Amino acid sequence: MKSKGFTVALQTIEVDDAQSVDEAVFRIKEDFGRLDILGNNAGKISDGEISILNVKESIFKETFETNFFGALRLIQGIVPILWFRSI
Repeated sequence: MKSKGFTVALQTIEVDDAQSVDEAVFRIKEDFGRLDILGNNAGKISDGEISILNVKESIFKETFETNFFGALRLIQGIVPILWFRSI
């Protein structure tokens, strides 16, 4: 990608941690001024070997914290620095 004039940088973010999201957004803004592409692939399932009928409520809450609220937290932090091109 660099030979074509693109810079690619990886940011590892703990989406369950608002401070981690804030720090990553700050680093991206400081280093590049904007973000062109977000690949948000956070996701987990705890106790995936257990029947859904036997999974404890706390496991569902933990899973939703990452898979839904973590993704939402990251999107809300990133949108202000996301670069949009008019079509």
